[in-house]
Amino acid sequence: MKSEVNDLKYESINLEEICDTALNKWKSLPDSIKNDPCFMDFQRKFNENAANSEQNKQQSFKIIQYSKTIGLSLIWILITCYLLIKEEKVLKHELHTIGADSTYKLILPYESDKHTVRFWIEGYFGVGLDENTTNVCKDCLEFNFFGDYLEFVPNNWTLTTINFTGIIARPLLTKKFIDIFVAHNNKNNENASIEIFIENSMKIDFPFKFSYDLDIENPTYSIILAAFVLIFLYGLIIWEVVHRTFASVLSSALAIACLAIVNDRPTMKEIINWIDFETIMLLFCMMIITGILTETGVFNYLAVFVYRHTKGNIWALIHSLCILTTVISAFLDNVTTTLLISPVTITLCETMELDPVPVLMMIVIHANIGGTTTPVGDPPNVIITSNPHVVQGGVSFMTFTKFMGMGVFLCVISTAFYIRVMYRNVEKLKKNCMVSQNDKLVHEWEEALKTLGSSDNEAVLKGIIQEKISQLTSSTMEPETFELKLKKMEQMYPIKDKPLLYKACAVLIFVISLFLIESVPEIQRLSLSWCALLGLLLLLIISNKDDMDIILSKVEWPTLLFFASMFIIMEIVDRLGLIKLIGDITKDLILSVPTAYQLSLAIIIILWVSGIVSAFIDSIPVTAMMVKVVVSIAQNKTLGLPLPPLIWALAFGPCLGGNGTLVGASANVICAGLAQQRGYQIRFIEFLKLGFPVMLVTLSVTTMYLVLLYL
Repeated sequence: MKSEVNDLKYESINLEEICDTALNKWKSLPDSIKNDPCFMDFQRKFNENAANSEQNKQQSFKIIQYSKTIGLSLIWILITCYLLIKEEKVLKHELHTIGADSTYKLILPYESDKHTVRFWIEGYFGVGLDENTTNVCKDCLEFNFFGDYLEFVPNNWTLTTINFTGIIARPLLTKKFIDIFVAHNNKNNENASIEIFIENSMKIDFPFKFSYDLDIENPTYSIILAAFVLIFLYGLIIWEVVHRTFASVLSSALAIACLAIVNDRPTMKEIINWIDFETIMLLFCMMIITGILTETGVFNYLAVFVYRHTKGNIWALIHSLCILTTVISAFLDNVTTTLLISPVTITLCETMELDPVPVLMMIVIHANIGGTTTPVGDPPNVIITSNPHVVQGGVSFMTFTKFMGMGVFLCVISTAFYIRVMYRNVEKLKKNCMVSQNDKLVHEWEEALKTLGSSDNEAVLKGIIQEKISQLTSSTMEPETFELKLKKMEQMYPIKDKPLLYKACAVLIFVISLFLIESVPEIQRLSLSWCALLGLLLLLIISNKDDMDIILSKVEWPTLLFFASMFIIMEIVDRLGLIKLIGDITKDLILSVPTAYQLSLAIIIILWVSGIVSAFIDSIPVTAMMVKVVVSIAQNKTLGLPLPPLIWALAFGPCLGGNGTLVGASANVICAGLAQQRGYQIRFIEFLKLGFPVMLVTLSVTTMYLVLLYL
């Protein structure tokens, strides 16, 4: 076996006989050959030469460290200065109530020299962010702006409200804003004002909170700052200057400073409100439930089960896991699916001596693809299908699933084909260690021998390799059979705690059932986070677990902090106007093409813009903005474009675009955190090399699917 080979004896040679040519040739050999004991003298020679340059390397490393410290310190000084100089902006809020079928008038004095006025309104508005859609609006407020020097087209702003007929399960206060541009054509008029007429079309009184800001900076300047924040964030993550969690925290502080630069520094209460605690709580609860399940040994047991039924075949194993992930994530959200499948994947890879990193990346990519299938599989789909105009356009749960399902099937096929091509050399999937099979060793050493020439300088190196090949050929190394490995796995990975397993599985079934039940809007009473929290509380009660230190140790805290920081960054990027700019450019591109090609080009533009942007910017604000663009385009009577194909394009874009980068989707970050807990690191560049091409392939496939479907 391997120990027999490692115990072979080799004669020592004089270091002076090893010339630089032979040493350089030795350094070019594969690690599995270069680190063999027979090359111990070459290693000594190399270490001797390296010792002379070690001091220079350390000096270079110190320079890099000092440069990083100085650079980040300058960013800290910038953040600190602006937060000390600029005060928090506290706007004046006004509470109003508009009577049923009546109009309310607001008069605001305008004494600022800025060119933009921003209005906020908070109330019980629909989650679809619907604006300027009076032709289909039954329950809405319409705002009309008038003034001596306003430049605003259109001059009205319509917001859809919650339908107050029947029982309201969970009325949510939502906050929306609009920017009005001022021309300053009448500076001498000291009594100039802005008049706002608010019309209530409902049969009931409607309360709301109104606020405004007359001190908004140039939008172009704000957009440049937003782009700078994103470039800074991705620069830190791509080049691994610091850990991604610290990168997101530092970038969120920089983003807040950028708001201070444009005189829009938020209060701490506002910043806290930007964090989506629904998502944080869902992840927190599911992490603990998954951690308790891990204690039972069920994930290792499932790994043995999969290994048994795939007969140890690598590709059968990978495709089985990918298909299972795709199906589960269609009905559960992709984050929960990743939390459940990742532990099984890591155990299987360790058993089969595979590198878990590429397999985990394949799993999370399929989780994002599978989440595209249904309205509940991914948060962007929830935003799209909850829009009242999308519902009125005939997009139901079944209709959505039918059209998206075929596209997802094509994406899975094309992704499987691409992965097989990329990893056609299955050795890339194996761990970077010495292979135990004798024929593999002989082949590697023979390939190394072929790289040597006939020069006398390489004679010593050549002789050592030939002697090694001779020894390996004469040795006998029997490969471990599938049956033997399976038997060992069954002995190593039994169920450790069956009572706890039964309790945890019962709770998991309860939570998943609640997820599915609460996905039906008509009977929805609980959010996903409440479902997970109720399940966690039940599990802690029936399992008699009360050691909070052990329970909380199962939580991946850096991942939760990363999400909280990203929520803040994306809210500020939206507030600085970058996402709105992307939506406006998309709309202008669609309107600029000839009428005959507008539907096909609209599908392509919406799909690719939302997809590529979602790879770098969180998909939720992108989807929230793009759904407004899609609805307004579909309601443009001049264009006459149908709504459903635009909705399919918008649904595919953000979900598939999340595969583009490590931070493109929440499931990606969760997977990276779970891998790090087990000692494996998924690097940004490594994920980019696999995920971005897959994103391009799947976007191309869905483009052809939608264009051909609506020819």
